[in-house]
Amino acid sequence: METPTLQKIRRKASRLLEDRLLSTGTVLAIRKWDDSTFLEIDLHLPAADMTLWWEVPFIKFRVDDFTYRYYTPSGWDAETRTCTIYADTGHEGPGAAWIRQLQKLDTVYYIRIGTTHNHPGEVTNILALGDSSSLGHLLALGETLPQSVRFAGACLMERETDRLSLEAYFQPSVQAVAKQDPYGHYSLNEWLLQQRYSADNYCIYLAGNNVMVSGLHQLLRQQGHAASRLKVLNFWS
Repeated sequence: METPTLQKIRRKASRLLEDRLLSTGTVLAIRKWDDSTFLEIDLHLPAADMTLWWEVPFIKFRVDDFTYRYYTPSGWDAETRTCTIYADTGHEGPGAAWIRQLQKLDTVYYIRIGTTHNHPGEVTNILALGDSSSLGHLLALGETLPQSVRFAGACLMERETDRLSLEAYFQPSVQAVAKQDPYGHYSLNEWLLQQRYSADNYCIYLAGNNVMVSGLHQLLRQQGHAASRLKVLNFWS
């Protein structure tokens, strides 16, 4: 059994190693949606080569000691090396707590930038469905597609104020869908049925919490959507 002194030494050594692996960025601005827990955070990441972001990227941020969370940047500018992350802080957890305490000009630390490796291939129509945790992913997906690809998205929003903000800022690229069941997959499925999209003409991306994504995936398969045309990304349980 380790003594408290040995634990302290081990923790300090791990922190020194961790610090050597981290890259830094700066918070440029923070915007709060009206009457909401939703925040937009503009970042400057001088070490990030955003010209490589031709697939949906993700950033693994340090949100506490030895604690990391993934966020999807969108709205990036490769020349200025700036981007925006979107976060709903209306729940408890180290990621939400970290976002809530950020202020303008704060330094942020991240250990990795990667991509989802979930490119749609040769298709002409993309439909992206997700919950509020996946808004950044939906927006980033739209940014990485060539202009020849038709893109449409729908995002679950529980609060009416958030739906109004989403519609004001991002419609028609991403539409707001009211969350009327516990996890939202029935709400998104009902919205999709109302749109009358052909199962043969679209590649559909599903992103968000595990229960919603798996439930919606099952519903779509039952309706005749081919598994090869369904792209899945689960964020959390």
